[in-house]
Amino acid sequence: MSTYQVEYSAGIWQVRTAAETLVPLLNGDKPVDAFVSGWRATGVYTGLAPILLLELVRDDGSEATWYLDEGMNRIGGDLEELSPEIRLGLARRVSEIVSNWDSLLVSPKPSWPSTMDGISTVNARTLAGLERLVRPAIAEDFTWHDISRADGNTLSIENPAAATIAVIEPLHVRSILTTDLQQAILVGLQTGRLAWHSPITGKSITDVHCIYVDHTVNLYRCVDSDHGLVFYVCCAGHEMQTVGVLFPTVRRAFYLTVMQKHLAETVCTGLLSRVMTALKQFGHFLPDYFKGPLEKFATPLWGGAAFHIGHHLWNELSGLTTIVEAVNRELYPEVIVLGLPGDGEAYGEIGHLFPELSEFVIRGITSVEEMIGICCTRRIQIVRITGHYVANSLRTRIAALVHVNRNLENERELAMRLALENIPIVVLGLRLENRTVADQDEFNLRLVEYLQQRIGRVAIVVDGHNSREKGGYGVSFRSFTESRAASPITDAERQIAEMLRGKVDERKTTIVDNIGGTMSASLFWLSQAMFFISPWGAGLAKYRWAANLPGVVVSSRWVLQNKGDLHIYDDERYMESPTITEFIDGEHVFDFEEAPVLVQVFRPHHPMYFNFKVNMKALYKVIAGS
Repeated sequence: MSTYQVEYSAGIWQVRTAAETLVPLLNGDKPVDAFVSGWRATGVYTGLAPILLLELVRDDGSEATWYLDEGMNRIGGDLEELSPEIRLGLARRVSEIVSNWDSLLVSPKPSWPSTMDGISTVNARTLAGLERLVRPAIAEDFTWHDISRADGNTLSIENPAAATIAVIEPLHVRSILTTDLQQAILVGLQTGRLAWHSPITGKSITDVHCIYVDHTVNLYRCVDSDHGLVFYVCCAGHEMQTVGVLFPTVRRAFYLTVMQKHLAETVCTGLLSRVMTALKQFGHFLPDYFKGPLEKFATPLWGGAAFHIGHHLWNELSGLTTIVEAVNRELYPEVIVLGLPGDGEAYGEIGHLFPELSEFVIRGITSVEEMIGICCTRRIQIVRITGHYVANSLRTRIAALVHVNRNLENERELAMRLALENIPIVVLGLRLENRTVADQDEFNLRLVEYLQQRIGRVAIVVDGHNSREKGGYGVSFRSFTESRAASPITDAERQIAEMLRGKVDERKTTIVDNIGGTMSASLFWLSQAMFFISPWGAGLAKYRWAANLPGVVVSSRWVLQNKGDLHIYDDERYMESPTITEFIDGEHVFDFEEAPVLVQVFRPHHPMYFNFKVNMKALYKVIAGS
């Protein structure tokens, strides 16, 4: 046993040892009866005995370590607080841990001795500090290099496993970097193996296993057995793609394109720390996992805190569309729906959207750690199957689920009444977090009044965050960084809907409040509407990719003039048969850095998230011409 439990007993905190005896936790030779408010102990790691590590966590997720002697007495809260003699003895023990740690990354045949069990309980900052005890000059992260400019020194890779210096060939590294990951996965499904070229000889390598770092970064561990070299193909992004080739012995990585460089500097920032965090959580599975070929494939769908209604549709569902249209049924991968019931799957359960995949769907896996353990035990290759093109066939699948949804009877009844009275429907999409109009009440009221004057009797569907049932309650799909908001965004959205209902003439304007409504309700109203008006943002995933409804988009001048992905919701490179989307011209928009936002993403405030004001007369002209 390499971890001890900590429990509160007889008015003090005590450590339960392997002998099932309770030993009081001491600080300055006095029993600890309480920790600083908000902090709690999670366990004691014994793999560095005679020095023990008490791990603590705070309510906000912060972590800390107490160094204990064998009597469970605190001797320091940081390495610098320890005596030189203790640090020297600790370094000898740490060197063994580091050697085993390194073997997971660099050895063709890694090991995981019993002393490593429980290492996942030690926080990453402490582990990094311990590593620097024995390797003070070690790089804290991978250094990234342009393969087209690499020289002889950069291309020389120390290879301790073979006691040689491997010289990599730029041409072969380029071959890896120009490989389309998603095409490689499709080929792998057909052949049963993922394959990349050796960076030394160009020979095909099929000894490939995924290290799932997190939702946005996967590393594919490749072993060139002819040279005893382990290298990694780094794949990253929501549209999972090849970013770099990593050589862990020298902590060096290579990219080729401008986009790969961008992803390396953004999505892959702090990569080594993230890899180490992942390894300490599930490294004990890897030595056996790496020993032989894998038997099947699985692709996980993200349903956790980072779930995004746009990326789920654009990347994940489009990727599954490719699978069912391009791969024989007997070669389908398993589809892992991560999270608790109600997480993810915003547009419908996968087995309903894709009946072809229904028997391949795995549910009930609530965490990444659990998923990795299952995949390692069952010898499954994890792949993130994604796309970046919304086909009509996917849109049709989504619409078909809305059509048969039995929970939309109230919406259907109201829509039928509006149709009988020849009242057209316009969807008014809200965005409140940031990068939106500065005065929401005035803007939306003037917009509704203009629509009534221009169209006559009109129904305005006020649409915002959608909800799904989770644990018996309706819970909204949270937007990016919404957790930083002082209050739920849906509360502010409902206030706008209530304001509009209170101020419009009900004889001329019907306000349909869909705030907190289901995704199916939103999609139903979009199927009935003439057009939409909305700020640029993730809501356009519903209005454009899912419904392909024509409409008018407003945004800040900075976004309209600078954002590289401005047209992902209306460009035929990203969606099939796009209807017309009109944008207000940037010259009619005025950005205000000082305008308050509900969610500030960056500090200092970035222009991409400034709120703005719109020349309403110019907007009316855009609407009139749409």
